[in-house]
Amino acid sequence: LVHEWWGITGHMKSVADQFALLGYDALVVDLYGGKSADNPAEAGKLMQAVDPAQAEQKLEAALDYLARKSKKTAVIGWCFGGGWALKASLARPDLVDATIIYYGELVNEPEKLAKLRGPVLGIFAKRDGWITPKWVEAFDAALAKANIPHEIYSYDADHAFANPSNQHFDEAAYKDAWAKTLDFLKKNLG
Repeated sequence: LVHEWWGITGHMKSVADQFALLGYDALVVDLYGGKSADNPAEAGKLMQAVDPAQAEQKLEAALDYLARKSKKTAVIGWCFGGGWALKASLARPDLVDATIIYYGELVNEPEKLAKLRGPVLGIFAKRDGWITPKWVEAFDAALAKANIPHEIYSYDADHAFANPSNQHFDEAAYKDAWAKTLDFLKKNLG
């Protein structure tokens, strides 16, 4: 699991707990070195301070660890973490059986996406001003061109709609997206 731009918060820990209760080995990767934010200005600073090489090393170490514990591995991330989930899957496709991106930064080059070994689930918001519907459409098309199995769902909601502590939380969209997430994991991890 890769955290939102807030860092590892109580919400992120509760999501990990939910996965663990379902029988998954859940590991939250901390890309902020123990720091977290409670306001957008601070979150933006933490996000900008992330060293990409160090972040990739942390994610690869987490994947290596999970590969020793589990037969199959998925990477899931939200917002900032959604982009990093995709980057981790592209960096180590040999260790990732499935990728889940909740409204995170996307890669739209089919030749890059062709490296993926497993399917992709994308959860997006139609009113997202950052990860726009046009960007999501281009991602969907690039995955199709790269022959990567994928499912893309876009909700009539705002960015970060799946976080109950966010002002844009949309309970109906969250519940549907969560059900789709669990179904995707069951199909692809067993």
